[in-house]
Amino acid sequence: MTTVFVLDFSTAYHADTELGHAIASELADSLKRQAQGFTVLNPSDLKQPLAKFNLREEVFSSSALQCFMNDLGISILIEATMDPRPAGLVFHIDAWTPKADKSIFSDNTVLPITASMKDLISKPIPSPTEFYLKEDNVWNRELRKASEYSLPMIHFPEDQRVSQPECIECPAPQFSDEAVKAKFQGTVGFRVRIDSDGIPSQISVVRGLPCGLTRQAVDAVQGWRFKPITGPDGKPAVTEMPVEITFRLY
Repeated sequence: MTTVFVLDFSTAYHADTELGHAIASELADSLKRQAQGFTVLNPSDLKQPLAKFNLREEVFSSSALQCFMNDLGISILIEATMDPRPAGLVFHIDAWTPKADKSIFSDNTVLPITASMKDLISKPIPSPTEFYLKEDNVWNRELRKASEYSLPMIHFPEDQRVSQPECIECPAPQFSDEAVKAKFQGTVGFRVRIDSDGIPSQISVVRGLPCGLTRQAVDAVQGWRFKPITGPDGKPAVTEMPVEITFRLY
């Protein structure tokens, strides 16, 4: 059975408003009345798969939903942006399938702005909570030297006895194809252990991102190189520090 989910419409270049939810709900209701061979899903229909994949409901207000369509059993995702102009309300509508490199349907349409629409578009909705994944993934470099385990550990930012490690070679990770398609951005948070040779030996994911971005960030940090640090006694030390990597689309 083909399943369809309609995201609340966003407002181009402006804060989202109650109008986006109202029009998306009206479209979903209209599709339900005309449904032949497909089912229109409500957020309540997806509670069980949300729990199964440990996802929060904030995903419904995030472009990351594109990356979870298979997991949530969504065959077609409909999203749109609205742009208020003097001639009316301009909509750009896209329909996505889970593995499509581009939308299977894309169109623009214009609706005259009624008094009730003006009222709803004047009512901004609270900015959605940033969507992220609660993760405890840990990556360990193999063949760590046994001598590393006996060295003192310097924790940042808790331990201020020495300066923070200096990054010598820390190239930024690349966006994943899935994140580019979904136009998803955000910040990944880690705790990183850096051995006395300045090479990361353990990466613990504290705050992950969907659409393959956590994997991209972990892969990048594995190859980072730091200037080795010494402890207060001047001897080599092992470091543990927080690291954040922000993915931003410009």
